[in-house]
Amino acid sequence: SGDMCLGALVDLGIDLKELEHLLKQAGLTGFRLDAQPVQRQGIGATQVIVEQQELSPPARGLRQIQKIITDSLFPQRVKDLSLQVFQRLAEAEGQVHRIPPEKVHFHEIGAIDAIVDIVGTIYGLELLGIEKIYASALPMGNGPIICQHGILPNPAPATLHLCQGIPLYNAEIEGELVTPTGAALITTLAGQFGHFPEIKVTKVGYGAGSKELPFANVLRLWIGEPTDPERNGQGQLTNDDPTALQINRVIQRMALENDRVNVSSRPRTDKRQPFTDLPNLQVEDVYLLEAAIDDMNPEWYTHLRARLEQAGALDVVFRQVHMKKGRPGLELCVLTGEAVVSKIVQIVLSETTTLGIRLRREKRLSLPRELGELDTPWGPIEVKWAWAPDEQGNWYRRGKLEFESCRRLARKHSLPLPEIYARLINCLPTEISSAQSLPNGLTLGVPLHAEASDSDSAPPED
Repeated sequence: SGDMCLGALVDLGIDLKELEHLLKQAGLTGFRLDAQPVQRQGIGATQVIVEQQELSPPARGLRQIQKIITDSLFPQRVKDLSLQVFQRLAEAEGQVHRIPPEKVHFHEIGAIDAIVDIVGTIYGLELLGIEKIYASALPMGNGPIICQHGILPNPAPATLHLCQGIPLYNAEIEGELVTPTGAALITTLAGQFGHFPEIKVTKVGYGAGSKELPFANVLRLWIGEPTDPERNGQGQLTNDDPTALQINRVIQRMALENDRVNVSSRPRTDKRQPFTDLPNLQVEDVYLLEAAIDDMNPEWYTHLRARLEQAGALDVVFRQVHMKKGRPGLELCVLTGEAVVSKIVQIVLSETTTLGIRLRREKRLSLPRELGELDTPWGPIEVKWAWAPDEQGNWYRRGKLEFESCRRLARKHSLPLPEIYARLINCLPTEISSAQSLPNGLTLGVPLHAEASDSDSAPPED
């Protein structure tokens, strides 16, 4: 809910009185903010109470709320995001009541405390300098909800409309766990739902809800920095980019339609899971993007590949194709994980001449593998080892010499590349010790698969 968001921000260190002063200075009046430390199931948290001074809160419409925000002195980014939240709320309520958004009259949401919750949360995030927001799957409660409209199902109809396309799970708790205000805030601000990226956590805040529930009724807000700024979060969305936000919602909806399970109990993204028939086979959820191009400068493809790989694409392939009117062209195929798929889509649309992309979610099956180093008479060389099964269920190891290592040794010893390949192949071991540890507890097969060669294996004299 909105007050829990405010509570978490204050718990992180936002000065409540300063926030109240800034809100009033910007034009919001008729309220007072108060915060108090509380315990929720043994967890200390901050509860923020918005005391409204309106004796009979009016049922404001969307236009009135938009005018309050537009006429305020908030930074433009705070205004824009606040207007987006209320626009989404109005659209959701309009869908429920089958009326246009501009004719929606908010009751609880139109009160000054709800406006303060929304604008105050966005302003607080701006004060903290938050650039990107990630959210977990949202918990949904059971039982009826009592409001000014009467008794409603849980989640509230407006909440359910707002949460379309994002992961939800049944918390098996009686009561409303996500309010329409909270749903509008999180679905507008968060760029990704599900797994959080690799970050270094610097602060944690807890905002308390007003209800006492069988579990800790708190909103936990982490602040952190990416451990790898070049790669981490490349696929995430900034909320001043509506195109990226739309792409991400399409991707999230695809994931839910293709995988109708409780996403809170079985992660989807880049999580390797057992495959039933071959328990040691690696299985990943990936996205395949395809676009056929026949009118692009061929010099641009190198730049395109570099950008896609830098953004985190797993594989980039160009295929020769014949297109309409007999034109020769190239089909771009990009394999990527869910974490960066929205960024990949944006790169393809901006860096190529294509007018559209085919996107589908698929499973990628791969063999267990590891990268090792092998000492040879010509020097150390990197080897990629993979384990493959036969029809009897035995697993065999096979090695592949890494190209860059071979090229380095070929230059060092002034040998042709095919010659150094032939000599190094003989340096691969021909069997595995039974005591050697294998990935994922593989059953050891008898022989080791490796390409043999009759080439002279004697090292050159220095």
